[in-house]
Amino acid sequence: MAAAASPSPDPAGCRVSRPKPAGPQRNPRRAAGTQRLWAAAGVAGREAWRPLERRAAEAIRACRAQEGGLGTQAGSAASLGHGAAQIRPDDNGQRP
Repeated sequence: MAAAASPSPDPAGCRVSRPKPAGPQRNPRRAAGTQRLWAAAGVAGREAWRPLERRAAEAIRACRAQEGGLGTQAGSAASLGHGAAQIRPDDNGQRP
């Protein structure tokens, strides 16, 4: 299906969509040039149009690295405690 030589049936529709990130089948030099063109046109930089899932995953990874690799509970209520389970300065560090 990836016939690079055949012309696209709708080139205008193709140009409206943003350039795909360089995958294993795609020429990375050509993809980088396309991304540079879009960035120069002021449409969006490389960071701005990355998929939200990937950006969220990177944020979670960075958060886990800061918390010392506690895993999925690093920023959740289960590890931070909530309500009466929070450690207060006046209870000598003991949990109720």
